[in-house]
Amino acid sequence: MTEAGTVEIGSRTRLLRAANIRADLWAGLTVALMGVPQAMAYALIALRGLPLEQAVRAGLYAAIVPPIIAGLFGSSRFLITGPTNATALLVFSLIHPYIRDGQPVEVVMGIMLAYAVASGVILLLAGLLKLGQIVRYVAQSALTGFLSGAGILIILGQLRTALGVEQHQVHPVAWAEPLPDTIASLVRLLASLAQTNYRTLAVAVVSLAMLWAIRRINPRFPAVLITLVIISAAVVLSGWGNGLVALVRTNPQDLAHPRDIPASLPPLSMPLFEFSLWRDYLSGGAALALLGILEAITAAKGLAARTGDRLNVNHELVGQGLARIAAGFTSGLVPSGSQTRSVLNMISGARSRLAQISCGVFTAIIVLLLARPASYIPMPALSAIVIYTALGLIDLAQIRRLIAGTRSDALVLVLTILSTILLRLDHAIYVGAFLSVLAALQRTSRLVVSEMVFGTDAHWHECRPDSQTGTSAIVLLQLEGALYFGAADELVTYLRQVAQHKPKVVILRLKRAHHLDATIAENLRNLARDWRKAGTELVLCGLRPETIGLVERMGLIQAIGPDNVFLTDRNIFGSVHLAVRRAKELAGDSADRLLMREEPGRAFEGYSI
Repeated sequence: MTEAGTVEIGSRTRLLRAANIRADLWAGLTVALMGVPQAMAYALIALRGLPLEQAVRAGLYAAIVPPIIAGLFGSSRFLITGPTNATALLVFSLIHPYIRDGQPVEVVMGIMLAYAVASGVILLLAGLLKLGQIVRYVAQSALTGFLSGAGILIILGQLRTALGVEQHQVHPVAWAEPLPDTIASLVRLLASLAQTNYRTLAVAVVSLAMLWAIRRINPRFPAVLITLVIISAAVVLSGWGNGLVALVRTNPQDLAHPRDIPASLPPLSMPLFEFSLWRDYLSGGAALALLGILEAITAAKGLAARTGDRLNVNHELVGQGLARIAAGFTSGLVPSGSQTRSVLNMISGARSRLAQISCGVFTAIIVLLLARPASYIPMPALSAIVIYTALGLIDLAQIRRLIAGTRSDALVLVLTILSTILLRLDHAIYVGAFLSVLAALQRTSRLVVSEMVFGTDAHWHECRPDSQTGTSAIVLLQLEGALYFGAADELVTYLRQVAQHKPKVVILRLKRAHHLDATIAENLRNLARDWRKAGTELVLCGLRPETIGLVERMGLIQAIGPDNVFLTDRNIFGSVHLAVRRAKELAGDSADRLLMREEPGRAFEGYSI
């Protein structure tokens, strides 16, 4: 028996209070009112060059089915799925070559839908294979750089619409043609400023000012909707919509016959799975999937951290993947997790994923009721929305912090921004990911080496190695850090340098080392074999039990002898004492040289190699 005012649903017997349902429905409606004009605006980024009516429909359809699917199968109770700025720009980068080559609209749309399905399948597999933690290996500097570069590209791409310069009015500039497309397009636009439509520019500037002012007054207000209603009414009533300022319904090919947005629900569609394009689908789909992981998981994690929720990353990837597959078969633009709409969803009082589902339903209702009136929205007003949201992608405070941080973070940030602006966007996101991995490998491949000496206070001390390290009969070195292939060359080089002093025994303490892999084990095996021929023995201590199988399989124990291997134990420096005792047996009579170095007054610190 359920409590009064609650509803029992599903096998999980989850109780939904009526108050929670009302809160979710209100949040869904609030986000839908903001999301509809955003979906239209972002579609104009992704499908620039296609008929406006076709582009706007794809954007609206992506705000109907995908959030419902993501809400049903996702994990985050706040994340809103639909068209986003960065994903729209990446879609444009992928399909623009086909638009430029004059492919029919149906072919271009089919290719775009195929990219949606391809990226959705990759996201789905990533979730099912528990690969969600891949987002941890993309540095914040790379993500910030990519989003900042995308923001710059989006703003540059909207300048022509905001200025009211038609495509046929853009002057060619011969010397700029060899430059990257972004730079060349900007040069051509600057050369065409004389063609500016000042009515169009005024609409864009006033729209930007209204968006900024309304957000400053109250972030919960649907600033986008309020701005578009007021601006659209002003343009139509003033008569500027009669050819003086372009509207969404404007048909550039036939100004006498404008085309309204049809009031319809998403129709079923069939992506163009062209076998000859499988490489493009694979590489472009992977780039879209990686961006989807970064956008959705970063937004969802940020919201979960603010509310104390637990986020199942792999579960969320399954929801995002299914949402994209659904978009591909329902004529929608490639969707992703939206940071801005998700935050609005949270502050509007959402309690569960019902808010996202209701957002899709309310969007469908709004499209059915208001599609034709939305056809009278001025294009420069939509352009202003795009520019305003693109400015949000450029996090100047975060950029300043990253530049003031480590040198590698600053370098990754700058190179990612430049690659985003100068290269194809799908290539740029791979550059950012590659730089992240490279920076991580560089950091983790640095081992800290300390020479351990027994001090006059009867305690072991860690000292910075110096030029005399290895001159004693026995030298005890402590390794700290990741012992994997990235550190192999530096480690072997340093140990060979120590061995040049011909010590009798070199003891390596591995208690603070981790991630010992086959490459390190192989190098130590070869080193031990060479040293034994030269009269130097290798002893290992502090070895963890979980690594003993690896060193046995790699032949390392056989190479140095089982009597020269000591596992870590519960006693402080227990394995060290055993290793030193064994080393003294191996060193034998060393009256001609110091047995072990004593505390030399050096700084008690390690040395990074």
